Parts: sequence; structure tokens; C-alpha cells
Amino acid sequence: MSGPGDTSDSAMCALLLTAYGIRVDSAERVTPAAGGSTGSVQWMVEATDGRTFEVQLHRGVRDVTRAQTAVDVSEHCRAHQLPTATAVSDQHGSLVSATADGSGYTVTVPVPGVRATTPLTLTRARAAGALLGRLHHVLSGYPLPAPRPQDDQSVFLAAPLNEVPLAVHTDQEQAGTSLPGDDRRQLDAPGARRSESIRLYLERARSRVPAGLTLHAVHGAFTADNLWFTGDAITGLTGFRAPTGYPALELARLAFGPLTVAGREDWIDVALAVVGAYQNRHPYLPATEIRACADIALLALLAQTPRHPGGPSEAWETADQAAGRVAEHLDELHTALEQAALAKGSSR
Repeated sequence: MSGPGDTSDSAMCALLLTAYGIRVDSAERVTPAAGGSTGSVQWMVEATDGRTFEVQLHRGVRDVTRAQTAVDVSEHCRAHQLPTATAVSDQHGSLVSATADGSGYTVTVPVPGVRATTPLTLTRARAAGALLGRLHHVLSGYPLPAPRPQDDQSVFLAAPLNEVPLAVHTDQEQAGTSLPGDDRRQLDAPGARRSESIRLYLERARSRVPAGLTLHAVHGAFTADNLWFTGDAITGLTGFRAPTGYPALELARLAFGPLTVAGREDWIDVALAVVGAYQNRHPYLPATEIRACADIALLALLAQTPRHPGGPSEAWETADQAAGRVAEHLDELHTALEQAALAKGSSR
């Protein structure tokens, strides 16, 4: 019998059959079962009729509520012709199928293409920037999921300066738990450099970010690893978290993704290609926020460590390299972003 928050393959297969009429032929778990009563577990499922589905279990009231918001926003974007995954309704018409213990399942049809795991090229950067512009244009009028910024959206701006190094150190320790004992020392050097960079750059970068950033529903994780490509064309956008957040932060994170900044000599051209393509599709983000993109990106790189296909050690090393590059070229980036903002004729 399934217990509370049961993450077993058999419980998932039974749910798919009773709630969706999907008979499972094979299932592969693509994320490990998280400890405790919260967290999500994900499977790729092959049905007996040949169809493939991505199944995710959300545990706890908060996760289920957020999953409902995320799938609603994703479906809203799909209705506006964005390449998001198709959500499958259960027999009651629900996009999140509730279980007796308060958990919930979502079932989607996988998007076509290959997930981006390498630095963005100029061509892919333009495609990604254009898609993000379309997304923000669609979501600019969407009801706010919450009255204030959610998740990590405000940490880079609002956390007291003396608390940021402590939060980063906590993140480092958590990242180290997934590494063998000796390998955890690999995080020491980038962690120390990060602390020094926070001391040198955080307060100054914050001072350049305009007050009252635009706030509306955003994707929440619009980074290269949630983009799926066929050639240079984007054929899928996944990973919706759909918080209330700052579109300028989402643009900055995409334009100055650490994998690209650390991995390409033309990373500034790539960043400007993202911003230019974004503005072509969504010219309404204020010029002051376009100009601040590099500072916002630097704040995010200092305070957070995005995922890396190579694992935690590579993630910390890459983010450290990227933060150093952005900090070193801030004046050049300010000039270039100023020109980009003026080119669109924004009045702010």
C-alpha cells in the first residue's frame, strides 16, 4: 500500500492507470526521491500504446500549489503559441491530480529537441532572447501569482549585505553534501573567491539597480538548460516555476549565463544579442532596467549558483569565473547596454 508521499514506481504507475487511463510499459526515474515530506520526483514513462510522458510527483501543500500555478502559466503561454510542454488532464479535468495524502501529480508530453548543455552561440542567443521577450510580453498582463516577489527573486536585492556571504556559504555546504568527502574541498577555492567578490562588488552593483523594478509573473528559471533546440531553433521551453518576479532579473540571467560567460570569448556579443532580440519582441521593459542588466547579472552570480551539467564543483567554478568576467567589464557593458536601451527609444 502506498504511504504518505509514496515515491515508489508502483504507486506512480497505479495513479497513472486510475487517474489518467495510462497503462505504463516502462518507467525511468530521472530525479532521486527527495528526503522528507517535500520535494518532487520525476519519471519518464513509456505507455503500452507507445506514447511517452513526463510524470512529476509534488509533495506537500506548498509544492502542489506552486505546481498548479506553474502548469497554469505554462498552459497560458502555450495558448499564445509559445513552445511549452502540453499538460495532460486527469479524468476529472485537473492538470494537477491530487492524491489522498495531499500530494499531486502532473503529467506532460515531452517537448521535441535536445536540451541545451553548452554555451549559447550568437544564433541561439538571439532565438532565446526573442523567446524570452515573447514570454514576458504574454505574462506582463497575467494576474500576479503572489503580491510580492517569490523564491529567490528578491534575495539579490533585499538581503542585508552581511547576510549574503552567510547564505552563499550555506549553499556551498549544501552543494558539498552531494560530493565525496575529499571532493568537497574543490568548493573551497571558488567559495573563498566568491566571498571576496561579494565584499568588493555587491554593494556597488546594488547601488546601480533602479528602485521599483518592473514586477509581474515570470518563468522563474528561464536559463539555457530549460531550453530545447532542434538545430538553432527553440522547440521547447520547460522548467516553469512561475513566481511573481522581476523580468529584468530573468533577462540578465539569460544574457549573462555563467556557462556562456565563462565558456566563450565572445560572451559580451552573446549577451547583447540576447538583449537586442528580447527588446525586438518586448520593447516595454524600461531603459533603466536594460541599462542595469549587467549589474543585476553580477548580483545574481554573486548570490546564487546555477546548475551545471558537470555537477556542483563545475557549477561553482564556472559561476566564479563568470562573476569575475562581468565585474571586470562592467564599464564596457554599461556603455553597450546604454546604447541598446537608447536604440529602442524608451523614455525611462
